[in-house]
Amino acid sequence: TLAPYVGVENSDAVRIALADGLGATRSPHAVKPLTDLLDKPRRRPLVTKAAADALARTGDPRAADPLFKLLHQPDAETAKIGLDAGAALIGTLRDGPALEKAMSRFIAFHEMLDPHAYPGHVAQGCVAHRLFEALYEPMRFAMLALTEYHHKTGAEYRLWWNRNKEA
Repeated sequence: TLAPYVGVENSDAVRIALADGLGATRSPHAVKPLTDLLDKPRRRPLVTKAAADALARTGDPRAADPLFKLLHQPDAETAKIGLDAGAALIGTLRDGPALEKAMSRFIAFHEMLDPHAYPGHVAQGCVAHRLFEALYEPMRFAMLALTEYHHKTGAEYRLWWNRNKEA
């Protein structure tokens, strides 16, 4: 198994290869080492992307927490990695309660971005506004891909989800 090597390897190229290999297994046993890789301090964006993509490929509901944690990082690049991987994970989840929880968190993040969509509501220099500028369009496309509907606000997506989550 590749998992024991993730914690001790220092080379980014090898970490990326290990993450890809673990993700390819689609094994629930890959979640812990991939999460550990995401939790490493000062990780490089390519390592973060490889670990996040691999976590999403596992399709394991436990992958949701570390992926959605990335959405709340102060740098837009890491948050975008979390957005893309979170959307991919939602597309693979088969467990009803896990899907409901992940989708609800995704919508909550969209709702957090909503005030930034309206000029004059937020100071242009705030961290959340910079995240909004980087993530609003990708978030809209992700929500459209997941729901097959285009709504203007996170609140509209929440209404759609509440009506359709049982389907």
